[in-house]
Amino acid sequence: SVVAPDAPPDAKTAGFLLEGKAVELVLDQVFEAWMDDAATAELRNVVDHADVKAEANVSQSEARGPAKAFDGRQSTGWYFAPGQASPALTAIFGQAPKADRLVLSQANGRAAIRGGHDLITKIRLTVNGGPPVEHELEADELNPTRIPLGGTVAVRKIKIEVLERRKGSTWPGFGGIAEIALELSTRK
Repeated sequence: SVVAPDAPPDAKTAGFLLEGKAVELVLDQVFEAWMDDAATAELRNVVDHADVKAEANVSQSEARGPAKAFDGRQSTGWYFAPGQASPALTAIFGQAPKADRLVLSQANGRAAIRGGHDLITKIRLTVNGGPPVEHELEADELNPTRIPLGGTVAVRKIKIEVLERRKGSTWPGFGGIAEIALELSTRK
């Protein structure tokens, strides 16, 4: 049953009945709850993009260097290339933003290139020189990984080491991080 097109928005009574053969629909992607959070992520990011000094032990190129992981854009990022076995990225924050979680977006952050680059599956995160902690990343590379920092922390330095990755189908050996954000949950 279908509500008539000229019915009021709150109408619940059917206007007419549609009949036909069964149709199978295949959906590649549906809206998920994390997508709302990702759409507004930049509003919660407490990183001053101009106040970050980022370095990496390896980078695919200068144009895809470590600073690109802190520029506030999902369309750029830090990339490593084939043969670079232990990629690591370090960032020093001039004003030590206060945050309670780190959010990491993978290089394959668009459905059109899903699975193309290597997928980072595990990292080691060190915050302010504290003990390194290993984290599994989201299995869906479109879904940013949110890592709680165990309370509000003035973040002066982070180090992210890529421990494990799954080989990409289009650009095997190439991979990276599109964006790293620091968020404070009380910030709206």
